Parts: sequence; structure tokens; C-alpha cells
Amino acid sequence: MPLVKCPDCGNDISPSAPSCPHCGRPQSFDSTRELEHPPPSSAHVRSTTVRNLVLGVAIFAAFIIFVHSTSAPPYPSATVRGPTQDQLCNVVQSFIRQYREAEKSGANEAGLSQLRYNRKQSLSSIMNNGKVTGWTGVVKGITTDRDGAGRLAVQLSCGADVRSDVELYSETEIAQGTALYSTLISLTPGRNITIDGTFEITRNGTDYVGERSLTEAGSMTNPEFNFAFESISPAMDQDSSTASGSAPAEPATRTGAPEPTAILAAEEPPSSSLQATSDKLRFRDMIRQHNRKCESVVGVKTADTGQDVVTCQDHGDQYVYKILAGDTGPVVAMIDYHSGASSPETAPPTFECPESLPTDAARQEAVSNYLDWGMRTYPHWTIAQIVKQRVKLLESHHCDKTLANIRAKPP
Repeated sequence: MPLVKCPDCGNDISPSAPSCPHCGRPQSFDSTRELEHPPPSSAHVRSTTVRNLVLGVAIFAAFIIFVHSTSAPPYPSATVRGPTQDQLCNVVQSFIRQYREAEKSGANEAGLSQLRYNRKQSLSSIMNNGKVTGWTGVVKGITTDRDGAGRLAVQLSCGADVRSDVELYSETEIAQGTALYSTLISLTPGRNITIDGTFEITRNGTDYVGERSLTEAGSMTNPEFNFAFESISPAMDQDSSTASGSAPAEPATRTGAPEPTAILAAEEPPSSSLQATSDKLRFRDMIRQHNRKCESVVGVKTADTGQDVVTCQDHGDQYVYKILAGDTGPVVAMIDYHSGASSPETAPPTFECPESLPTDAARQEAVSNYLDWGMRTYPHWTIAQIVKQRVKLLESHHCDKTLANIRAKPP
């Protein structure tokens, strides 16, 4: 151990001696010499403790914020909505055009099926949970099932239908005794309505959305989507909405076109041929205003119900429209389509009354052949249209026994 100098006498002494052996001076040790790192003061200890505590709280708070941000959804679930009506209609109309163009160009079944798959992808990108509100359309049909539950078909302006059918989609039931059923009772075909509800989402299905058409062509050109109605209300007409001081409800279809009856009585033409030409041009313009295909009108007739039925030609195809009287003006509803302008009155190559056939097996084969012929000849027909055409054939061939059996013969 090195010696140190005594401060009084200057002699060398051991640093561990209690006093200087030369002059007797008590020895006090210089702690700065003995210790390279002196013990911390109490103030330093308190400062370090507070700093560590603050740092720990900050780290814990940062951890809580991180966990919350990674576990919370990017947006509240209540804001998730289905498509807008324009979004769905844009997809439907786009693929109607693509499918018809593909048919005209001679696309094979694989090419046509690919279009259906592409539409499925487009629908999946806009559907979300399928829930929609405030959509507008026209009542196309009201029926009931065997248990009395209501069935409603509504045609949207783009040509697609939304339908309730509990046998196809259980959640679409409009049960008797409900407020929805009471509203259904007050509706009539051709009425403009506003609807809320939810599309049937079938992610692994053919169309992503439940669709009931019998054929692929029908699904692509006149889709019928399964829909659970949650609210139905007649669209407010313009007069009542203006009187109440609120803005008029947006109509399901354009309202600028005149009524069909007004068209026929609007002027006194110099000749019947000019009158017919003028009527056809006006019907054509009306149909185009509703975004329907009509290159030229080839026929106009009045149905038994008093509604005008207009037949149009467009790029070689034939479209049949019915002009309905809506609340805010005429409504154009497509009721038939024929590729290559084929006639809906064409009969199958051979037709015999079922009662003239010898066995049940022969009758069953005849019905099967008829259905095959109908779907090949009119791929855009629904099963109801095919059955209706068969009833016409039974009547024209005077198949009285069969008509009596199926209770289809008119009184």
C-alpha cells in the first residue's frame, strides 16, 4: 500500500494509521482518494427512481395503445353497407351487353360461362353484407306460396328483378299477420315502391348472390336475385311530396315521357299510316328514355288489360316491352326477348295432345322433349314462360282432357 504525506509534519505515514506517528495528528481519510466511484447521494437516488418510474409508465401506455390499434377494426361494423343501386345496375347492364355480344359473335359455352364467372367477381367486390336501403323499383308480381306466405317480385330500372321466395331462400318469407304483409296487400303491379332489405349472399355459389333463373342465358340477361324484404313503401308521388314541402322522391324510372294513351290521342294525323309511324317513333323514344334496347318498333298492340305491348328490333334481336302505368309516369318492363328475332308463337317440330299418346312413359317423354325444345329455342325464357307457351299449344290443339286435368283451361 503506498504511503501518504502527513498534512502537518510532512512525513510519510501509512494511510491506514489512526494518527501520524511523528506529530500525533489524527488521520482523516480523503474518500476521493480511496474511492473511484463515490456512493450516490440520496437526492441522486430519488431522481433515478422517478425517472425509471416515468419510463416504465410510458412503455406500458405505448403497449396498450399498440394492442388496441391492432385488435380494433379499421371502421365500425355499423358502417358496412351493401351496394348502391347504381353499382348493381352498372354491373348487371355491363354483363347483359357483354353476354349478348358474345352470343352474336358465336362464343362457345366456355366463353359464355367465363362471363358469368366474371360477373360473380364483380358482384363480390360490391356486395359486402348485401344490405341495401332506399332502393326504388316497380312491382312486377305478387303471389303466395302454399302456406299463404307472400311472394313479391320487383323490377329494377336496369332490368334485374329482386324476388322473395321462401322455398328458395328461407329468410325471404313475408308471413301473414306482419306489417310487411299488410303493405303487400295494398300493392298492385306497376306500382313504384321503395324497398329496404338484404340480398342472399352465396359466396361459393355460381353468382355470389342467390339467383333463380333456370338457364345461364336467363341469369345473364334478366337476372332474378333472391332478396329478403325488410321494408316496403309506396313511392311518394310528386304532388304530395311538393305539397308537404319536401323534395320529391327519386322515381324508379324516368318521368319525362308522355302516357301511351296520350300518345295515341295527341294529334289528328292526315292518314292512318302517318299515325302508325308517328306512334312507333314515339314508343321507340319512350323505350330508349328508359335505357332499353329499341332500334325500331315493329309492332304495337293493346293487351286485354289495356296496357300497350311494344315489339322492338335491335341488331337482329327482338325485345317485347309492356308499358305500365306507374305513379310518376309510364314504366317500361321487358316481358320477352328472342335472339335473332325468333317468333314466340313458333311451335315445336311435332306436337301431339298428351291424351292421344298410348302410355304414361310416352307422355312423360313428350313433356321432356318439349322442355328441351323450349330451353334451346328460347334460352332467355323463364320456366313460367315455357309453361305458358305449352298451355297455349294445348289450347290450340284442343287438348281438352289434359287441360281439364291440370285445371288450366279458361272458363
